[in-house]
Amino acid sequence: MADSANTATSLATGGITHIGRIATDIDDEDLPTIAERALQKQFRVGLVTTSSLTDATPASFLAHVSARSCEGPEEVLGSTYYGIPQPACLSDARDNGGPGSIIEQLLDSGAQVLLGGGTKFLKQTTIDGESVREYGP
Repeated sequence: MADSANTATSLATGGITHIGRIATDIDDEDLPTIAERALQKQFRVGLVTTSSLTDATPASFLAHVSARSCEGPEEVLGSTYYGIPQPACLSDARDNGGPGSIIEQLLDSGAQVLLGGGTKFLKQTTIDGESVREYGP
């Protein structure tokens, strides 16, 4: 079975994983992405999309979480979407020593350009309460 999370993970990493995973394998190990490899080699990297940057497809190039619903620090601890419980990503939460939610990982990725659709991305905050608009590494 496929969705945009595991399909984008395959595009970004060359690996195969389960539905809903963002750049992690079935054992929850991070899979290195093409964008991360480019950054390591000092190339400039950017994500440009008409969707929110925290959506599964763009996120798969610069973030690693066990569930696509872990877009922000609140969702990483568990959430509901239209009344449907969503999986938590407790090992990814910064509160638990993890790399953080998708938004936090995108901001810390080192990418030079992050352009996405809508205002959802700008309204997200880090675990420290900083909005994306205020955030600066």
